[in-house]
Amino acid sequence: MKAVILAAGIGSRLRPLTNDRPKTMVQVAGKSILEHQLDAFVDAGVRDIVCVTGYEADAIEHMCRHRHDATISLIRNVDYETTNNMFSLSLAAEQLEGRSFLLCNADVVLTSRVVEKILATPGEAVVAVDRGEYLAESMKVVAREDGSLSHISKDIPPHESHGVSIDLYRFSVTAGASLLGEVRARIGAGAKHEWTEVALDALMRNSPIRFVPADIAGLPWYEVDTYDDLTRADILFSSASEWLPRVRAVAIDLDGTLYRGDELLPGARDAVVSIQRSGRDLVVLSNNSSRARDDYVKRLEGFGITVRPEQIVISTDELIAFLHEGRALSVHVLGTESLRGLIAGAGIRLNSVDPEYVVVGYDTSLTYEALVGACKLINAGVEYIGTHADVFCPSPDGPIPDAGAIMQLLEITTGRRPLRIFGKPSPGMLRPWLARTGTPPSELLVIGDRLHTDIRLARNVGAIACLVLTGDSTRLDLQSSDHYPELVLDGLGALSELLAEDQ
Repeated sequence: MKAVILAAGIGSRLRPLTNDRPKTMVQVAGKSILEHQLDAFVDAGVRDIVCVTGYEADAIEHMCRHRHDATISLIRNVDYETTNNMFSLSLAAEQLEGRSFLLCNADVVLTSRVVEKILATPGEAVVAVDRGEYLAESMKVVAREDGSLSHISKDIPPHESHGVSIDLYRFSVTAGASLLGEVRARIGAGAKHEWTEVALDALMRNSPIRFVPADIAGLPWYEVDTYDDLTRADILFSSASEWLPRVRAVAIDLDGTLYRGDELLPGARDAVVSIQRSGRDLVVLSNNSSRARDDYVKRLEGFGITVRPEQIVISTDELIAFLHEGRALSVHVLGTESLRGLIAGAGIRLNSVDPEYVVVGYDTSLTYEALVGACKLINAGVEYIGTHADVFCPSPDGPIPDAGAIMQLLEITTGRRPLRIFGKPSPGMLRPWLARTGTPPSELLVIGDRLHTDIRLARNVGAIACLVLTGDSTRLDLQSSDHYPELVLDGLGALSELLAEDQ
C-alpha cells in the first residue's frame, strides 16, 4: 500500500505562522501536522509515501529526507499559486499507476488508529468519515440506502449529511485508476484550480465504483485551517488525558495569565475555583518584586479569588533565601518600598553606603538619582543581584520596563554583569514550596504565559507545563521554541472544561 500526501498549499488563514513555512509544518501538540501524518502512516504499516510539495517546499523536503522509517518520494508543484490539490495529485499519477493507495490532504492531524480503520474497511474506494459530525468548513458526504456514498461537497446541508469526510481516502488498483483518469481528463480540460473532491464526486455520481465510508467517529482527528482549529487540535492531541489524573498541585503565574493590569482575564476565576474544588493544591507565582504577599492576597480578593499568603511564591523568596544562606547583613535596594520592606523584614539591614550587595528589582518609582547611586556602588566593586530577569512587564497599554531592563541598563553603563538573577525560570523559585508541601515535581502543573520563564521553570523542576496565549508568548514563538509545553490553551477558561472532564 502506498500513500500520497498533498502538501503544496499556502495556508493563508494561518498567517503569520505560514509566512515562512507551509501549513503542514505548523506544530500541533509539539510536532508538525505532517509529522503527525507520517507517524500515523508508518505506525499503521504504510511506509511507501509520496509527498507533493509547493509553497515553502524546502521545509517539508528537509524534514522528509531525515525520516528513516519510511521511503518518501518528493514531487514539487511549482505552480502551487495557480493550481489546487487536484493538479498536485496529477503530478503523482505516474507513481500511483497500478497500485492501491491512500490519499490524504496535508492539513489533517490524525493518528494510526484512523489509518488502521480505513485500511481494515472493505471496499474498492473507502472514505474516512466521522459519522454524524457536521462542520461547515469540511467536506460532507451523502449516503444511499445501501450505505454507499453518492455525493461529497462542502455545501451539503445538515439534514442530508451522513457525516464529515476527513480528507483521507483509500483506493484499490481499479478505483485508483478511475480516479487518476478522471483527474487527467479534468486537468486536460484546463481545470487546474479544482479540488480533488470534484473528481471524487463525479465518480460517486456517475461511475460503477462503490464508495463506502469507514466510520472513524470517536477517533482523534482534526483539520486545521484557522487559529481556532489550532486551539482545538492542540487540546485534542495533547497528552492531557494521561497526565491530568496524576496532577495533585497547580502553579499559576499571575500577570498575563490570571490578569493583565487591572483586568481579570476571561475564565480565570472559574479556573481557580475548578482547581480548588478538584482538591488539588494551588500556588500562584510572580516575578514581580514590587509587591509583598499581602498585596497579592488583596489584589486577588479584588478579583473574587481567595488565596492564603502561604499559597503565594514571589521572586524575592529565593533572593532572601540566598542572602540568608550567605549570611549577608546589609544590602542596597533599587526597588519599591514594598521590596525594601520585605528585605528589612527578613532581618537584612538596608545600607546605601557600604552594602554587601545591590539588589535590583522591579522599581515603579525609579529615578535617575537612584540609578546613579546604584552605579556608584557597582563601580566601586559591589556585586549586584536581581530579583528576576523579566525585561518587560505586560500592561493594558503594552510592555513596560521591568527589572531585567534596569539590569541591562546597569550592565551597559558599568560594564559589569549581575552576579545572580532569581525568580522564574530558576528552579529555586519552586523547590522550597515543593519540599514544604511534599509535592513531587511530576505531579505539578505549571501554567503561565511566557515560554522563557514559566515554561522553562516547569522544565527546570521536572513539572508538567501549560502555556496560555493571553500574555507574552504567541503561537509564532511556539514554532521555534525548544520548550514546547504539554498543553497550549487560548486562556484559562479551557482549563475548567478539562478539569470537569477529569472528574
